[in-house]
Amino acid sequence: MTSEIAVMNQRAVALAADSAVTLIDGGTVVVRNDQRKLYNLVGGLPVGVMFFGVADMMGHPWEHLIEHYQKTAKAGARPHIRDYATSFVGMLDNLEEFFPKDRQRDEYKRLLASVFRYIFHLAQYLRDSGGDERQGVGDTVILEEAIERVWRDYQFRDDGSARGDLACFPAGFAETVRRNYTAETDELIAYGFQPFGLGKPAVQHLKEIAVYCVVKDLFLEDVTGLVFAGFGSEERYPRRHPPVSSRPSSAASSSAPRPRSTRSTATPAPKSASSPTARSPTPSSAASISTWSAGSTARSTC
Repeated sequence: MTSEIAVMNQRAVALAADSAVTLIDGGTVVVRNDQRKLYNLVGGLPVGVMFFGVADMMGHPWEHLIEHYQKTAKAGARPHIRDYATSFVGMLDNLEEFFPKDRQRDEYKRLLASVFRYIFHLAQYLRDSGGDERQGVGDTVILEEAIERVWRDYQFRDDGSARGDLACFPAGFAETVRRNYTAETDELIAYGFQPFGLGKPAVQHLKEIAVYCVVKDLFLEDVTGLVFAGFGSEERYPRRHPPVSSRPSSAASSSAPRPRSTRSTATPAPKSASSPTARSPTPSSAASISTWSAGSTARSTC
């Protein structure tokens, strides 16, 4: 767990971050204390950036991406701290040097596999928390219930209001994802769910989840958060961006696996899947609910 602090008054802001990083590979968890998480975003200007969560984006450490921004960003101060956040996140779009098209396809498969793994985690939770009456229910029934819950959570918030698409994507992007990644979606559904004999509605929900996991304002795995703080050229007092936070929603209950909303304490970074240093391998079989629920993965966000 990362600890980061911003102490502000009318004249200054002081930032601090720990150095712990957790690396997960299958069932092996390694904690190191040598990760830098706090940087001066622009040399000579009072603007800092901290990250928490996943330590890289598609295999590129955040320090490398920050260094790239420092070398390529337009010179000069910006009016507001939020402008630095917008500029940095905007740099990550269409960054072919770091995120080539073929790598994006591989990362999509890892992202979708991690979402499907979350569904198996939830199904296992439903069985374990259901008492004796759940023990006699077949895996297919419980798995279809878990799929239904996740499918609904992607579309609706806890208060019943519709969950929108992420603002960083252009209109119609969901259809682009569906069209471009149909083969990968079908491959992963067949690999993970075929042994359970799911009904057609559940399979269709999985295909829709394969699109929602990219475009919807809901994150079911670990994410990266970015916090920007300091002074813009037109700001008399220090600012932190984003300025507010809220509680994430839940897919089941307080004890169930919990999704993470983009409305967190940080500017979300562009959506991608996990890096090699922070993910577990795809399971080699899927004969029971517990097969997939044993792993874990991570990704950055949009």
